Amino acid sequence: MSKKWIRVFASEWIDGSVRSDLLPAERSVFIDLVALAGLSRDDREGYVERSQGIPYTIEQLATRFVIPLKLLQSTLFKCQKEGRIQVLEDGVIKITNWSKYQFPPGGKPKSKSVQIPMSPEDRAADIQAKGAKYGYLAPEAAKRGISHREIEQKANAHNKKLLQQQ
Repeated sequence: MSKKWIRVFASEWIDGSVRSDLLPAERSVFIDLVALAGLSRDDREGYVERSQGIPYTIEQLATRFVIPLKLLQSTLFKCQKEGRIQVLEDGVIKITNWSKYQFPPGGKPKSKSVQIPMSPEDRAADIQAKGAKYGYLAPEAAKRGISHREIEQKANAHNKKLLQQQ
C-alpha cells in the first residue's frame, strides 16, 4: 500500500551519517528521493518509479526536484556507493532501508502522552478559544464590549430567519 508520509528521526537526521556523508544540496536530493518513494502508486514500498518497473529518467527526476542534473547524478552516485539506495537493472531506484522511514505497525507513532492539568487561566483561555472557533464568542466582539449573550441572541435570530426562508 502506498504511503503518503515518511518518518525522519530528528536526532538521526541532525547527527547521523547522512549529514556527514552528503553535502547540504545532496541531502535535500536524498530526502526528495525518500519522499518520492513514499508517493509510490503500487504496493512496492520504497521504490522511486513512475509505475511498477518503469523508472523515472534522470532528466525527469532533476526536473521534478527542480535541481541541476549534475547534482542529481552526484547524489545518486554517492547514495548508491554508501548503500542508501540501489539502482536496479531496470533503472528503478530502491531506498535500501525503507522500513526506517515508516511508522511502526499499526500506522500511528507510539507516544506516551501525559494529560497535564490546566491552570484556571489556561482553562479559561481554552474555553474562550473553543467558543470563538464555534462562533459563540468572536474576539473582535469581545474587544468592543459585546457580550456572549448578545452574540448568541443574534445567532439564534439569524438561524430562525434561515429556517423561515426554507
